[in-house]
Amino acid sequence: MTDARERPSVGRMVHLQVEDWEVGAPCHAAIITMTRDGLASGWVDLTVFRPDGVTHRGHVRYDQFERTPGTWHWPERV
Repeated sequence: MTDARERPSVGRMVHLQVEDWEVGAPCHAAIITMTRDGLASGWVDLTVFRPDGVTHRGHVRYDQFERTPGTWHWPERV
């Protein structure tokens, strides 16, 4: 899934790729609140910071490269 430096853990900041029907930014900031099915799987629960408020998303899949809507990825380094 990821290299040793990038392991999902509670409290890490990530991006949630927005669903097709959402407008605005292509992704929202989120914090990992729970890891699921072992660290290597990439399934997590997130608290998501959207422009219209804070929401919770459960069982969100990792997708760093294709960035399918509804998945999470590590923020780009700038």
